[in-house]
Amino acid sequence: MCGIAGCYNIQDAARITKNGLHLLQHRGQEHVGLVSSDGNMFYPERAPFRGQGLVMDCVTEEILQSMPGYMAIGHVRYSTQGASEFKNVQPHRTETKDGPVFFCSNGDIVNCDELRKFLKPRGYTFCSVNDGEVIVKLLSFFYRECGLWAPSIRQAKNMLNGSFSGLLMTKDRIFLIRDRMENRPFCYTVADDGAVLFASETVGLDIMTADHPGFNDKDYTLRYVGGDEIIELADGTVTVHPDKTDNGKLAHCIFEMLYFSRPDSRIFGTRTKAFRHRLAQRLADEAQPTGDLISPVPDSSMEYAIA
Repeated sequence: MCGIAGCYNIQDAARITKNGLHLLQHRGQEHVGLVSSDGNMFYPERAPFRGQGLVMDCVTEEILQSMPGYMAIGHVRYSTQGASEFKNVQPHRTETKDGPVFFCSNGDIVNCDELRKFLKPRGYTFCSVNDGEVIVKLLSFFYRECGLWAPSIRQAKNMLNGSFSGLLMTKDRIFLIRDRMENRPFCYTVADDGAVLFASETVGLDIMTADHPGFNDKDYTLRYVGGDEIIELADGTVTVHPDKTDNGKLAHCIFEMLYFSRPDSRIFGTRTKAFRHRLAQRLADEAQPTGDLISPVPDSSMEYAIA
């Protein structure tokens, strides 16, 4: 379980992304990573920034001052593939004919070993044991072959087995990517002034949109990144590239609703708190428990206990 957040076409992008990651801190407390761009260069100077610990402790004002730009992506990590080491911290970086690109994701790819065997004879080496690095180098390989990002992403998705919501950033554009079964949550919104903000959960958008003039004190319009599309943010616009397949099956992760997500998030179109209340009421009706005390463990079970 990890969390991703970012923004595009907005001033002080790194700071806004930091705020979004702070509201996603429950999804990962081991490491935080961040990279920004002004359309020509990546920041900080030795991008990406990587820190160990909590967002508010790691991403200091000094770090933010070193990260100008109108777009940024970030990641909070709870290790599932690879140990809790700096080499596994996202965003991961790889080189292309047009310069470096960065990628971070939430999910788990189950065929990483096969993909590494595919990529190594084609000139790719690996610094981590994290699936995010496998994904970005697979994307880089297809981009090397065809020279266009949307078709490259489409081809890479055909080879990825597992779940992922991901952010790919070049120096002047960002792509929002999701596995075709939409296993992990991924949402975004577009402001009146053209700013785009995106995060694993809606709580990230709640803080990132707060006080932003592009929303004019209105509630933001929530959109979900579809598994049948690739969203490109470039030249101040949002372009949706279709990525349809014959398999229309969706497989949302039930643990997002039960455990991972914050109770005030809207996940897969449903308020998490309301889902947990309904589930607890159904359990109480079936089990007919007796007693004087309900002890919620862990913290995410608090909503079940209250219901």
